[in-house]
Amino acid sequence: MQRTTVLPILFALFLGGQQASAQGNKGNDFIISWLPSTLGATNGTHALELHLTSDVPTSVTVEYPVNAPTFVTVEVVVPGAITIVTLPNTTTPCSSPANCWTADQVSNNCVRASAPDDFVAFSVNRVPYSSDAALCLPVSAMSNEYILADYEPCSWAGPAEFVVHAAYDDTTVSIIPTDDLVGHVKNVAFSVVLQAGEGYQGEGLVTSGSLTGTIITSSKPIGVTNGSECARVPTLDDCCSDHIYEVALPVREWGRTMLVADLPGNPSGSVYRIIAAEDGTNVLMDNAPLASLERGEFHEPAPLLGNHVFSANNPIFVVQYMTGENPGDPAMGNIVPVDRYGNDYTFCAVGGAQFGAHYVTVYADDFDVASGTITLDGIPIPASEFSSVGSACESDFSVARIQLGHGAHTTSSSRPHWITVEGVSLNDSYLYPGGVSTATTAVCDFILPYCDANLNSSGMAAVLSGSGSSDASANDLHLTASALPASQFGYFLASSSQGFLSPPGSQGNLCLGVGDDLGRYIQNVLNSGPAGEFSMQVDLTFVPTATGHVSLVAGDTWNFQAWFRDNNPGPTSNFTNGVSVSFN
Repeated sequence: MQRTTVLPILFALFLGGQQASAQGNKGNDFIISWLPSTLGATNGTHALELHLTSDVPTSVTVEYPVNAPTFVTVEVVVPGAITIVTLPNTTTPCSSPANCWTADQVSNNCVRASAPDDFVAFSVNRVPYSSDAALCLPVSAMSNEYILADYEPCSWAGPAEFVVHAAYDDTTVSIIPTDDLVGHVKNVAFSVVLQAGEGYQGEGLVTSGSLTGTIITSSKPIGVTNGSECARVPTLDDCCSDHIYEVALPVREWGRTMLVADLPGNPSGSVYRIIAAEDGTNVLMDNAPLASLERGEFHEPAPLLGNHVFSANNPIFVVQYMTGENPGDPAMGNIVPVDRYGNDYTFCAVGGAQFGAHYVTVYADDFDVASGTITLDGIPIPASEFSSVGSACESDFSVARIQLGHGAHTTSSSRPHWITVEGVSLNDSYLYPGGVSTATTAVCDFILPYCDANLNSSGMAAVLSGSGSSDASANDLHLTASALPASQFGYFLASSSQGFLSPPGSQGNLCLGVGDDLGRYIQNVLNSGPAGEFSMQVDLTFVPTATGHVSLVAGDTWNFQAWFRDNNPGPTSNFTNGVSVSFN
């Protein structure tokens, strides 16, 4: 066992601030699982480490395994420092007994960390040229539903893999794998029963591919670690491969809007996977249609450069992958929804020779950028460092990527922001999210989609999306209809109620109530043009109804939809989905 306040890798901690009491990755009891990595045996010195910190002094007890522990240590953890606990080493191909699992078996092979006060924990698999790490989630953040994320494995060095671990006795876990596993075939559900502290390891076959989209549900809350023993990103890359893993974010914590930006050491762009939680999920990138997905399906666009906004009508999850380039190496990082951002982060960069450069990527509200209230180590980050990302949750956001020196660092803001931390070196890298808050989703979800659209002649279902402010007095609501057939006329409709009607001669469904409050913006007939899109700024003081116009006020909820002409194959019409907008 080793105890030190030096970090061999850069990590982030979400601390305090306005949302400290709702911090999702902070707790006083953790069950932690690592994944096997045979790369550790071939790359030299390796170790499994638990990195601990807190915003109040506390004593953390670390036990391995959870049941009948053979290793126990109590460590003093203080604010502003990282305490590192190194788990027992082994001479086997694993870094430690804690990441030696037998596929398709239940094992008592997890680690427990507990304390009288809340703290934050990071799991680390530290290997020259193949390190990786994950933000741990406490027992209080466990849930009953997960959908896996990983990447196509290297055929020569290990499969896609996951561990499910339980905090409660008699937990029944159901798994539907997307590809063949050791002992199980793809798309066929199977179950295992876990006792508190036990874990089950699932592992793909040598000939299997990614397990992304595998659905895991349970009778009691569980935790999940997912990744690939060796991944090559992108799949056809001939340069570099690496062990990658993350602690899975429960589906209940997924969101509808995610911001992403370029990574250091990736001049060819980042790889992204967007995973759907529900059927009928229409994904947009920068407000343009990107993909239509069913539950558990994912879309992977070609590597992307630049800053982007991913959004959808249903909850989605976005994973960002660092590609195999030099400097750098494959790494994966969870992208946190905008409505899970926080106000204060503390993180530390040390690294020595293992990582040649460290960075922090800061996603900040434009209000903080302009007012100088987004700070790094207490000093305002110059506005010139930022570039625009886009709009989300009633705010405009920008992003800055800043190279860091060794040592501890902090970021702070008056409005919620988020960070990722990265490090790159020759054949080595890491990518890590700064934290996840369990703050309310009300701000992001004042515009809620409902009533899926039918396909039109473009081959897609038309998508209605909105942006602006939920404050009725701000009179700021912008609607956009996209994925329309090109060069067709249409207009928006509004109603204070919802309904469902299939008008004669139309291939779509009217999802608004048809009473006196149904209004048509027939004075604002629009054309979708070659891009198949039209939009409108809604005047909330002059909303049409069947009997006149009304002014919307705080407390009102109104529903909107767009109608458009089509030829599919003959003359017809269709509708977008509906959106419900609640004002305060």
